[in-house]
Amino acid sequence: MFLLAVCALFAKWIDLPALYIVWGRCLFATLALYIYCRYKRINLTISKTLAQRLVISGALLALHWWSFFQSIQLTSVAIGLLTFATFPLYVPLLNFVLYRTPIQPLLLLQGLLCLFGIYLVVAADNLTSTAWFGLLLGLFSAACFALLTVFNRHYVQQQNPVLISFYQQGSALLLLSPWLLLLQQSPSLNDWLLFIVLGVFFTAFTHSLIIYSLRFIPAFTVSLSFTLEPVYGIFAAYLLLGESVTVLTIVGALLIVSTCAWASVKSGQSSSD
Repeated sequence: MFLLAVCALFAKWIDLPALYIVWGRCLFATLALYIYCRYKRINLTISKTLAQRLVISGALLALHWWSFFQSIQLTSVAIGLLTFATFPLYVPLLNFVLYRTPIQPLLLLQGLLCLFGIYLVVAADNLTSTAWFGLLLGLFSAACFALLTVFNRHYVQQQNPVLISFYQQGSALLLLSPWLLLLQQSPSLNDWLLFIVLGVFFTAFTHSLIIYSLRFIPAFTVSLSFTLEPVYGIFAAYLLLGESVTVLTIVGALLIVSTCAWASVKSGQSSSD
């Protein structure tokens, strides 16, 4: 979770549009996963139906990462991570819309608590109109990730997760590539080095660690640990970027993180029941 949290800082370290950052991340993550699949002799053959579904999920992944990095570039690491942390609240809503799963009334209270936590963070930062758009992009990123989570849970849960990750990120790479023609900037050598570090170490390697951890601890415990991501990220941004951390930011962050952890616990209890 700490490595995933540090990913947010690359939005500040790489002086390129968010679209370019996501493209570079997908490029080297796909290459690293391909090498891993070949090394482990994982069969890369998939059905046409699964390929179509993975292209859709790859598009969701690209939208999620683009809006996430764009949100941070327009606001701060804290706001980008805290708005993304609200994704557990979207999952029950999406399950209701897609699969008519009943919504627990408690979800409304949890949503209001998260919104109040975001308000505290916003009040601490005195956002401009541009930053408000960044905040909305952060919430959109959370919705895309929640939809991706629901999609994966219902369609690809029987497949090798490394294989799924390879095709999702490869699909995102192909879908993003034509859009680079609209950009007039070219990455510097330093940007390419950061792309490699972000794609190989902070994406392919980190996701492999999460998959490996599932051999020893329940998936619910792994998903619950995602609530720690903004805590680590805000701390890292304070140390490495010098981003200010006010009392209101801390209170808002604690409220959002604890509410999302609460929502995840309730979700885990419901699924076990």
